[in-house]
Amino acid sequence: NKEILGKYTILSSLISYLPLLVVIVSNVLLSNYLKTWEKNQQLVINKINEIYYYILFLLVIGSIFLNYFSDFIIINLYGNVYVGLAHLIPLMLLSVFYNSNYMIMGNLAAISKNPKFTTFSFLIGLSVNLLGNFFFTPIYGLIAIVITTAVSYFFIAVSMSFFIKFHIRGFSLKPLISTIVVSILIYYVC
Repeated sequence: NKEILGKYTILSSLISYLPLLVVIVSNVLLSNYLKTWEKNQQLVINKINEIYYYILFLLVIGSIFLNYFSDFIIINLYGNVYVGLAHLIPLMLLSVFYNSNYMIMGNLAAISKNPKFTTFSFLIGLSVNLLGNFFFTPIYGLIAIVITTAVSYFFIAVSMSFFIKFHIRGFSLKPLISTIVVSILIYYVC
C-alpha cells in the first residue's frame, strides 16, 4: 500500500542520519587499522571495541534527543500528515543499534581478512527480512515492516559477532551484549 510505504520512507529517512555517523567512523577505522593488524591484532580489537562503545554512547544520546523532539522534527520536515509515527521510532532505533554493531564489526572482519563474514551475516539478515516482510506485512502493515527490519538487523549483528568470535582469538562478545542491553533500555526509555 502506498501510504504504508510513504510513512516508512519518511521514518527511514529521519532515522538514517544516525548510521551515517557510524559509516564515517567505519571508513576511518578501516584505513587506520589495516597496517596495525599484522603487528598487533589485540590492539586493533581493543581499539575497535573502544570506538564502538563511544559510538554506542552517541547513539544513545541521539536516540533520547530523537525521542523528545520526534514529533517536532516530523511536523517541521514532513508535515502534519505524518504526526503520530513517533511511536515507531524506538523500534526503528533497534535497527540502528544492531546495524551499527554490524558495520563496526564488519570492519574488523575486513581488517582480519575475513570479509566473507560480512556477506554471510548480510545474507542471514536479508533472508529474515524477506521472509518476515512476505508473511507479516500483508497482515500487520507498517508495524511489521519496522519489526522485521529490527529483527533482521539483530540476526545480522549476532551472526557477525559469532563468526568473528569463533575465528579471531581475543575477540569478545561484550560489544554485542552491550548493544542488546542498550537497545532494550532505549526501547523502554523512548
